[in-house]
Amino acid sequence: MIKKYALIFLVFDFQMAWTQNSVNSKIDSLKSLLAKTTIDTTKVNLNNSLSINYTAINTSEGIKYGETALKLAKKIKFRKGIASAYKVIADNQWANSDFENAKQNLEQALNFSQNQLQKADILISYGLIYTSLDQYTLALEYYFKALEIYEELKFEKGAIGAFSNIGNLYYYLKNYDKSIDYINKALVYNLKSGNTMETIRNYGNLGNAYTDKKDYNKGLSYYDKAITLCNEIGQDRSKMINLYSISSLYFQTKEFDKSIEYGKKSLEVSKKLNNSLGLLKNYGMIGDNYLEKYKLNKSNKQFLNAATENHKNSLELSKSLGIISEISANLNSISSEHELSGNYKQALSSYKEFVRLKDSIFNSENKESIKNLEDKRTIELKDKELEINKLVISQEQKQKYFSLIALSLLSLIGVLLYRQNKNRKIANLKLQALNADLEKANNTKTRFFNILNHDLRTPISNIIQFLHLQNESPDDLSPETKQRLQDKTTKGAENLLESMEDMLLWSKGQMENFAPQIEELEVQKLFSDISNHFGSEENISIRFENKENIKFKTDANYVKTIMRNLTGNAVKALKNRPNAEIIWKAWQSNGKSYLSITDNGTGVSQNDLKALYDETQVTGLKSGLGLHLIRDLSKSINCKVTLNQEHTNGAQFILEFQS
Repeated sequence: MIKKYALIFLVFDFQMAWTQNSVNSKIDSLKSLLAKTTIDTTKVNLNNSLSINYTAINTSEGIKYGETALKLAKKIKFRKGIASAYKVIADNQWANSDFENAKQNLEQALNFSQNQLQKADILISYGLIYTSLDQYTLALEYYFKALEIYEELKFEKGAIGAFSNIGNLYYYLKNYDKSIDYINKALVYNLKSGNTMETIRNYGNLGNAYTDKKDYNKGLSYYDKAITLCNEIGQDRSKMINLYSISSLYFQTKEFDKSIEYGKKSLEVSKKLNNSLGLLKNYGMIGDNYLEKYKLNKSNKQFLNAATENHKNSLELSKSLGIISEISANLNSISSEHELSGNYKQALSSYKEFVRLKDSIFNSENKESIKNLEDKRTIELKDKELEINKLVISQEQKQKYFSLIALSLLSLIGVLLYRQNKNRKIANLKLQALNADLEKANNTKTRFFNILNHDLRTPISNIIQFLHLQNESPDDLSPETKQRLQDKTTKGAENLLESMEDMLLWSKGQMENFAPQIEELEVQKLFSDISNHFGSEENISIRFENKENIKFKTDANYVKTIMRNLTGNAVKALKNRPNAEIIWKAWQSNGKSYLSITDNGTGVSQNDLKALYDETQVTGLKSGLGLHLIRDLSKSINCKVTLNQEHTNGAQFILEFQS
């Protein structure tokens, strides 16, 4: 039954302070203006403004003013006012969980919309409704359509709102890191602009994401921040949602009494607002807690009765709103409660209905549709870019043509000489730019081929070695040895596939710009990557020392490639060497982070070492390429790679990262 819902609010056409007092003050001011005006279009706009202000505090009044605006706008045939009236009525209905009527009014609003900005705001309202109904594919489609218009109009506030809602959808899809990234972008803008309501929304959604990542302390801190702001501005609906979220958090940490306490607080606010969605979710949450308390203390039948009563209340509301996921969750809980009370016939009936519904909530087709929408938007943006470029080129050509005519009146010979010189310069500049782009593309391609060649050579050679051994001398191998080699080859092939996928994903993200993406990474994950990549190596011990469990900021893919190349070189140096050992070590000192690799091999020759320090050094594909790559990649991420000259038994390279 646990299912939080993100804070989703409307993108309004004007600034609102969103405090109870300021909304009431705004309403009083609008009513005063309405009483004085004699202009019908102004009356329509004022009634629509009153309606949208009432959305946060009294949806019934909001609908009443919207209907007044609609009636007058139709009478005077004011199409923009008609569209706005239908939209504000729908927004109030959405806030009151009346989704079907809200959709019908939005359809009318779209038919009467007079400009692109008004259309984008209507599309956002559609997205909010479908998000509330768990129909994420449709919601994302409407958000992307609205975002495209906002970006075209350069309307930053609307774009930020759309990004926030897209971040919420990533939360529903359980892509929490991406959700946090989108929401934080919106939070920076909202804090800067002093938009308290949107800040509450961002805090609540960050709380949801961190809670589902099981970072409960961080999640609770964001919920508390949201509730503090709600109390400051008297925003009951947002307070209801965040209280519910805290109840959900305590349920996950098995603090059932605290969960019930916050669930009942949220339920009281839901009753005050007459919010059906809030009521059904809080009834369900309270029921879940009582069910868990009964499982811990089966002698107390009151817990089981309370659980069933609350789940039935939630089920009834879920059916009235047509929310399949909530109906399914409540049926599952009620089935368990009937079973615990010995009513097996009703338990089976509820469970069958639950099974029928659960697969319809979200399936792989939804996920694929969402991916297609994202790809479709990317293609549309590229097409629009090309269109704009064509228009710019066309405009430039027209300007040149008119300039030529004007100058020809003064001096035909002078114009011809001027144009000839100018065109030659432009052609040279374009040629230089094309050559630079071509050189950059070739360098990027070469670098990725180098990485693929060097990183994949070792695991592929190990697989080929076993295949040769199996084909040429199968009788020399005992069954145990053959099985051991087969297991190591299979493991090596799996690691090879994982490494290829890792590098290909990296290359896809770097196709247009081979540049580092700086983020915080854990050294232990780097060590795990090396362990998997070289897990098939025999007769070589690879140890890792990371006592401090350090983290630092850099590009993970660059560092992985550097470490794989250094490890691969060490493996080559240790072939057929007794007691062969490689040690990776991590530590921090004086504000810097260090990684070192030490082997007891043959060491590094001065000739091979030139590739690490001399950028003019030319290397082949089979020797020196690792150090050549290390040199280029380490330079890109501001990493200093040195060979410890004092280490005599083998070789020791030290990687130094700036904080």
